[in-house]
Amino acid sequence: MEYVYKKGEIIYPDKKLTLLDKLVLKFINAIDFKYVIVSGYIAILFGRSRDTEDINMFIEKISTKDFGLFCEKIHSCGFYLLDAENSADAYNRLQEGFSVRFAENGTAEPNFELKFPKKRH
Repeated sequence: MEYVYKKGEIIYPDKKLTLLDKLVLKFINAIDFKYVIVSGYIAILFGRSRDTEDINMFIEKISTKDFGLFCEKIHSCGFYLLDAENSADAYNRLQEGFSVRFAENGTAEPNFELKFPKKRH
């Protein structure tokens, strides 16, 4: 697959967006903080044929308030917390080094697994 790297962006002129690509774009458009997508979806994005049950993401450490606002925004975009009762519970899980998952309403997979990084490099 041909791509162009330009000003911090990777552009695929001939790529047709898949349903998974559209779901990822829907999710990341609600993010107002730094993040990085890692693992299987990256291989898929670069053309590897494989399935994935989740999109793994590291997010910058943000405040409880900002995480709560993100949860409200992502909820309004049609996603829900899969493994936490509310945003405060999810934030506590992140602070303890665990991940939290979000999925599109009515589904459990694929889901977005978010985690704070353990170390800053």
